[in-house]
Amino acid sequence: MNIKAVFALDRGTGMVGSNHENNVAIDDTLSDGIPPGFILIEGDILVPEDFFTAEGAYQTNLWTNNKVFYEFDSNVFTMDRTRMQTAMKEWEDISDVRFIQCPGNSCSGNETNYLHIQDSNRNASSVGMIGGEQFVLIFNWNFRFIMAHELGHALGYWHEHQRDDRDDFVEIHQGNVDPTQCNASCFTNNFVTAAPDNYGPYDFDSVMHYDECSFAYTPCPCADPANCETIEVSMSCDTLTGRCTNEASKGRSCTTDLDCDPRLIGICNTRENSCIKGRVGQLCFGNIDCNINIGQRDHLSKFDALVMSFLYADPDWRFIDISFTGTELGTFLEPFKTFNAGVSDLPSGGTLVIQPGNYNAVGTYTEKMTWMGPVGGVALGN
Repeated sequence: MNIKAVFALDRGTGMVGSNHENNVAIDDTLSDGIPPGFILIEGDILVPEDFFTAEGAYQTNLWTNNKVFYEFDSNVFTMDRTRMQTAMKEWEDISDVRFIQCPGNSCSGNETNYLHIQDSNRNASSVGMIGGEQFVLIFNWNFRFIMAHELGHALGYWHEHQRDDRDDFVEIHQGNVDPTQCNASCFTNNFVTAAPDNYGPYDFDSVMHYDECSFAYTPCPCADPANCETIEVSMSCDTLTGRCTNEASKGRSCTTDLDCDPRLIGICNTRENSCIKGRVGQLCFGNIDCNINIGQRDHLSKFDALVMSFLYADPDWRFIDISFTGTELGTFLEPFKTFNAGVSDLPSGGTLVIQPGNYNAVGTYTEKMTWMGPVGGVALGN
């Protein structure tokens, strides 16, 4: 999962379908899609006018005290307001973040930092709390997880396919990008690696991942992905050894490349109705429910939920990371370095999240607590 504080732009054509139910005229100040106080740079990146003088523009900016205040523009119908609040609940249910509508639906004068949510001709959102009024523009009101995607940006997520390790998992085909949908600058800002702050494995299942045909010519998909898809999933079978060589499926038994497709690894434990692989821990009724479809917009992935629960953690959670250098506060972004520091600061009954490493954990522990090693690689000893 990726975390970065810039502005991400997602057009309706880059999502899964477009079905805009409202025929509401956009305010003249937004007829070109650019909110007042913002400028367009590099083709399709929307940033505040003082972007080039602001400090920390590319740092992670989380919402203060896990509270996100918001208001709706007058052009958003009541039904669509309810739909947006349902999308907000997806993130609230898996983290300590809280979306709070300003009294009288007016944040100006009441809050310093807040979201202004409005009907638009595109889907777009700033990434992280940028300060002051910031816009969430919505076109696809009847797609809950497209709205959840934009809210994910507002809370701090960047696109998954722009991780710095993505070339081990997907191949980007610039020649298949339709210039009528996405010009050169659009390609630069939507497909290049741009998010170095990663956590956990590459997540094809993330709601923040583009689909294979984003901004592609039609028809797509087709029989030869390299000739039609903009994002091709890497899969390779070494028929001599009978093992997959691509990063996402390395070592798996195979006879053809299709056996190495990381999207087809779902196994359902029907007794517990929970996915074992691919979509670990998510509800299922059969193996097909556990398969992955990149660019999906119908659920939060395991790591979508996990990382958000870390960024906006419960007050009794503490984090430790032996490799961290910086101010130690016990948070996900500024963890303690030692096991003892984490335990000493942990409230009774709290959860200690342990990042990979070897920790001196010798001692006697009398308080109730939970220890979590979400990505493995944790050794506790002396």
